[in-house]
Amino acid sequence: MILIGVSGFRILCVGAIVTDGRGRLLLIQRGHEPGAGLWSLPGGRVEPGETDAEALVREMEEETGLTVEPGRLIGQVDRPGRAGDVLDIRDYAATVTGGMLRPGDDAADARWVAPEDLAVLPVTEGLVEALTEWGVLGQQRSLLSRFPFFASGCYFAAVEYAVHFAHTCLERARVECMVVTTCTLLCSGCHNHTQTRRPFAGPRPAEPALAGPRTRGTGRGHVAHGSWP
Repeated sequence: MILIGVSGFRILCVGAIVTDGRGRLLLIQRGHEPGAGLWSLPGGRVEPGETDAEALVREMEEETGLTVEPGRLIGQVDRPGRAGDVLDIRDYAATVTGGMLRPGDDAADARWVAPEDLAVLPVTEGLVEALTEWGVLGQQRSLLSRFPFFASGCYFAAVEYAVHFAHTCLERARVECMVVTTCTLLCSGCHNHTQTRRPFAGPRPAEPALAGPRTRGTGRGHVAHGSWP
């Protein structure tokens, strides 16, 4: 892409497209203009006498503290620079071979960023579109572009709240289950203890048979007391 109506020099630059084993993209936060405070790919100008590969290795070490092995060219873009200059940026794939991630030189910060987090991260103009066109960003980013409400901070906050709420409900249910189980065991123990203190004494003895109504002597034989004449 050539910028129409822009006068100035074309400045050759390189950028590094680096991902980790979790599919996250390495980005740096620009510390100076143009785009101070925005997130972009690590990289910078190609110094006189340098090849693109040499410039890429140097810029990566300066801005991120990582050593890399440059790979194939992924894509090229033109971006406006200072005082009408045009930044001719060639972005290459790169593989980390050593070092420890830390921001330096023109970078105010450096981090690994998941593709879905690009929706809420302030990035340089055209970065997401270029990476999507080149196939660096996959289906996750396509969904975000098709459904804009996915890209809002409110959506991610709502998801986070829903997960927290579900976790709280599960934890509460687990505690209630423990309480019910404990009460059941205690009641069962009390019942067993009561049964132990009152051992089975065998069947109750049979009631003695009634001996009939009491009688009294009458001189003429025995007549039942209270009997009918």
